Amino acid sequence: MECVALIGHECADKVKSIAAEKAWAREQAERTQQDFLLEHLPRVPAMLTALEELRAVAVIAVDLYRHFRKKAGSVHRDLRHIASTGAQLTVAEKVWDELYGTGPTAFRGSSGQTRSVSFGVLRGTTAVKANFDPTRDIDLARSRIQPLRCEATDDAVLDFILSLDDKGREMAVGFIREAERTFEKALAAIKDFRNFFEADNLKRIDAWGAHEDAFNPVKIEDRRFLGKREVYITGSGSAALLTPDPVLWSFQVRWPS
Repeated sequence: MECVALIGHECADKVKSIAAEKAWAREQAERTQQDFLLEHLPRVPAMLTALEELRAVAVIAVDLYRHFRKKAGSVHRDLRHIASTGAQLTVAEKVWDELYGTGPTAFRGSSGQTRSVSFGVLRGTTAVKANFDPTRDIDLARSRIQPLRCEATDDAVLDFILSLDDKGREMAVGFIREAERTFEKALAAIKDFRNFFEADNLKRIDAWGAHEDAFNPVKIEDRRFLGKREVYITGSGSAALLTPDPVLWSFQVRWPS
């Protein structure tokens, strides 16, 4: 009986210890979440402003993207294939008189010999994705943190935090963190998108598409007309006259910290 009692006491102590550890872990998690919200809730209005400003730029980028995809669909598809296979702008050039190089870069075909000619890396591959619309994620992030907006006073922020239950506090932290990730992801996508329209990238694509052995000829004219930039893209029966907005390069939006 004494042995059984001893074991019983040990089991009870172990159960109490586990319960105490769980309670401590909950308290630590609650304290961490409260500290996070105390720091970040006053910034929610600035977060909403940053998302709104970035959305305005995203709308401009999406409009340009859709016009490109719709009007120069064949070029868009060809470049999307290039982007999905390493983003290297290359042409298999036919060589009739002699074999250039050895190994995989040169070989004998049924109609002669070919060699791989590289024009460099395609930049701004976001511009040739099958889908591009960061406004959706931005709108979702805005809708989730909008209810977290409160007066920036210490008392108001503290009252707001104390009004949340465990689930509400956890969701508030998650929504703020997700909003920041959404902002950074959308910002990176827009910056990559605009890289497609950099002059050196357009010249590489034009040289690649102008090669006599190009699979589908492509021509790109990057010009200025009455002070406005125009990018004229043609290829395989499709053509697009694009006017990249300077705002894509001049905007300055940062996540509040």
